[in-house]
This record gives sequence, C-alpha cells and structure tokens, in this order.
Amino acid sequence: MKKPLRAKLINIEGKFQGVIERNFYGIAFCLLLFLSLFIRWQMASLAISRDYVYALMSWVEHYKEWGFIDGLAQGVGAYYIPYNIILAIAAYLPWEPWVLVSFCSIICDYVAAYFIYRIALILLEGEGGDVWRRRKAAIIGLVTLFLPAVLMNGALWKQADSIYTCFLIICLYHALREKYGTSLMWLGIAFIFKMQAIFILPLFIALYIFRKNGLSLLYFLYIPLCYILGGLPAILAGRPAGNVYRIYFEQSVTNPQMTMKMPNLYSFNLTHYEALYYPALLGTLVIFILFMCAIFKYKDGLNNKSIVYLGIWCIFTALMFLPAMHERFNYPVLILLTAFYLIYDIKKLWIALIINLISVLTYGAYLFDAPLDATSISMTWLAICHMAAYAYVTYDVYRGFREVKAI
Repeated sequence: MKKPLRAKLINIEGKFQGVIERNFYGIAFCLLLFLSLFIRWQMASLAISRDYVYALMSWVEHYKEWGFIDGLAQGVGAYYIPYNIILAIAAYLPWEPWVLVSFCSIICDYVAAYFIYRIALILLEGEGGDVWRRRKAAIIGLVTLFLPAVLMNGALWKQADSIYTCFLIICLYHALREKYGTSLMWLGIAFIFKMQAIFILPLFIALYIFRKNGLSLLYFLYIPLCYILGGLPAILAGRPAGNVYRIYFEQSVTNPQMTMKMPNLYSFNLTHYEALYYPALLGTLVIFILFMCAIFKYKDGLNNKSIVYLGIWCIFTALMFLPAMHERFNYPVLILLTAFYLIYDIKKLWIALIINLISVLTYGAYLFDAPLDATSISMTWLAICHMAAYAYVTYDVYRGFREVKAI
C-alpha cells in the first residue's frame, strides 16, 4: 500500500474515532434504544400467553365473524370499549392479531419512558448543569424500558397494562406542571383502558384538600365524562347503554377471589371472599383516610417530590389491601418507584428491586407454568417481602412530608 493512501486511511479512521468519542453517549443511547425494541419484537412473536391464546384471539375471532359494527353491538371480552376497538381493528389486518396487540403496548412503553424523562427533568430542576440533568433524565427513562416486567408485560404477555400506565404517567406529568384539568383528563383516558387507573385518584383528592390552587372540583368530572364518551362507539353500534356502562361493575365482581397471584395481605390465608370483600374495601378506605390525616398537618411539605411519591403510595396501597388484585397491577408502581429512586436516592433502589423481582417471579410462574413452590419460594414469602417494601414506602412518604415541614 502506498504511503499517501495509508496516511489517508489513518486520517479517516482517526476522524471516525473522534466522531465516536465526541458522541459516545448519544451512540450508546441509540444502540440501547434499538436493542430494547429488538428484544420486544423477539418476545412479541412468541404467542405463549394463555391470555392471548384463549382470550384475546377468541375475541378477535368474534370481530372476524360478526364484523366491526355488529361485533361492538354484541360485546365480547372483559375490556372496555376503546380496547375492544383495537381488537376489532386487529381482525381486519392481514397479520396475526399479536402484531397490533403487542404494537400498541410497545408504543406505550416508549411514550411512558419519554414522559418519565420529562418528569425527571422537572424533579431534577436546579441540580447540576443542563446537559447533566438531561443526560440523567434520559438514562432514567431508558432504564424503565429494560425492566424485566415491562419487557414481559406487553410484548410477551400481550397485556394492556403499559397502555393505561402510559396515560397515568402523562397525567402525573401534567399534575407536576399544575395543569390539573389536563391531568385529570389524561386520568380519564387511562381509566377507559383499565379500571385500576383510578387507584391514583386519592392523590388528586389530597391535592384538592391540601392546595386547591388551580384544582377545581369540576375537573374531576373528566373521569366520568371520558368513561361516557369511551362507551359511545358501542352504543352507536346498537349495544344497550346499560350493558356498556356496567362493564367495569361486572369486572369488579367477575373474579371472586381475594387475591389473584398478587402477593399482598390476603396471601396470608385470608381467602374467604364473601366474608372479607366488603371489609377489605372499607378497610382500604380507612387506611387512605388515616394516612391523609397523618400528613395533613405537614401539607406545606407538598412539593413535586412528595406529589410523585404520594401518587406511588396511593397505587401501592390499593394493591396491598383491595380484593381481587392481579399480579400485573403493580406495573405502574415498579416503573415509577424505580425512576423515583434513581432520581432522588439510589441507596433506596433496593426497594424497587424487590418489587421488580416479585413481578418477575409471579410473571414467570404464569407465563412459563412454573409454580412458585417449585422454586422454593412460596406466595407467603413474596407477600412478606411485598408488604415490607410497602411499609417502608409508607414510612418514607410520611417522613418526606415531615422533613419538608421542619425545614
């Protein structure tokens, strides 16, 4: 090789290395983003979930048989109308149903990660330089994409938890910006995709009682309004309104079990549904009221940090004490709590890791037919760990309010 040509190649390589060095974090971020998508696509192509095979596929077949309009009029499945529209569309596409079902959940994974990034920017305000703050916020958003339960829930399990959680995170973002009307509108949208979105509602009741500025009682009407509007497509298709608007009520009584693989209070042999259902509902309400009373005198400690933490606590409380909770319903908690500790105190990350590990174990037990007892880990021990994590979060939220007031 002639010297001039070799020198040119060395020069080009040097420039290439310089470009990599200057943009190393950006290149690494894009590569990780691509890998997160590739992992999801590989998981999505596996139709191993019983929920998908025996429920979602049969519901899609319903729309293939009856058509879009008549299918909505007849009604099928356990979901409210907006998600049924997704299933109806899947029936008309030239691909397997899992493509659209997984695609919707995966898209929401990335939208949720983006709004985690936006929330992190707000919570990191005033810390470090702008570049440092944006880089840390981007890393935190990226981390949520690689949480095992997040990878498994939408892509592998074909569940819709990422959809309503995505809208919940958008709701929380607007609450931090004090755009309460917009925030409760997004909560309403989350609610029409999954009833469990309502678990965060006590946060807004607390915001109204503690703050009031900019938060009107009228904004709470967005939730029933979204529910009413969400049911209209089925009503216009010919389904009776009473039949449509009873869907969530029927959901709440469909599974007469105190816990459905959610490690919580009822994992300790508290399984008698008829005896415990109403005491569980009222007991959960008592816990919410008592905790609000405990932090009321520290209401001046309500800042952006405590708003997010209190929102997480509200969802976590519902999971621990309400009846008929699925193992998947802690999805918003594990995402938000992981991001929260990465923002504020990485030493507390072990709490979020416990919740993530519990989710992996319960997901695996269902998806891969591996009973928890077969791994020498019983539901009782998982419940002990889960309740201990909840107790720590409860104490830490209370301490946060008290410390801000003391300052």
